[in-house]
Amino acid sequence: MEFVLKSANVVSQKEDFMMHRYTKWFRTVLFALFTVHLLFPTNSSAYLDPGTGSFIIQSLIAFVIGGLFTLKIFFKNIKAFFYKHFTKREKDEHLQ
Repeated sequence: MEFVLKSANVVSQKEDFMMHRYTKWFRTVLFALFTVHLLFPTNSSAYLDPGTGSFIIQSLIAFVIGGLFTLKIFFKNIKAFFYKHFTKREKDEHLQ
């Protein structure tokens, strides 16, 4: 009985490996096709009304402001890290 379970386990591991291999291959091919589709768009007859333009401008402004805010937060953390590790403390001055 133990031999049957071990052989079934080996088959299961082999099937899992093959399934993972094909899934990875499928995702790679799907990503490649999607990328090619984005890089080479076809002509379209689309209409952008003023509301769409203002939405795009608002999105860009929000993206820039969000990026600046993120830099501000991380800059404080980076500055605190370097201040903590590279400044002399009063204890260190008394030891010298």
